[in-house]
Amino acid sequence: MPGNAEVTIGVRIGDEPDFETISRAQTDQSGTLKVAVPVPDEARTGQEITFDVETVNGRVRLVSDTLEIGA
Repeated sequence: MPGNAEVTIGVRIGDEPDFETISRAQTDQSGTLKVAVPVPDEARTGQEITFDVETVNGRVRLVSDTLEIGA
C-alpha cells in the first residue's frame, strides 16, 4: 500500500456481490497497515468471508483469500 494513505476495510460474507465497508485506517510511512478487524456479527459458522483493503482514492486494492468461518 502507499505510505500515509487513508484506506477503507471491507468485508464480503457468503455470496454477497459487494464488499461492505466496516472500518477505515491509515497506512504508516512505509505503507504498512496493522489493524485488527473483527468478524462481523452477522457472519455464521461455515460461511465464507473475504476482506479487502482499498485506498480512499480507489487506486490500490488488496483482496484476501476467501476464508471459511470456524466455530
